[in-house]
Amino acid sequence: AVNSKFLAVVTETSGGGSFLVVLLSEVGRIDASHPRITGHRGPVVDLKFNPFNENEIASCSDDGTVKIWHLPNDGL
Repeated sequence: AVNSKFLAVVTETSGGGSFLVVLLSEVGRIDASHPRITGHRGPVVDLKFNPFNENEIASCSDDGTVKIWHLPNDGL
């Protein structure tokens, strides 16, 4: 998922899925220690940014849950 500020990518597709969010202004490789967002018990299957608040993203998982996350202005 992408908006005018962030890019979000699912990084683990099995078990407790996770995803990472980077600022579009960041360039180069993403460091392996970059923080990941976790909280689902199953794989994350979709990500969507709130079209009215670019600092909010929703994630849904095979575990049947949808979670809403608030992102700091300067990223994670």
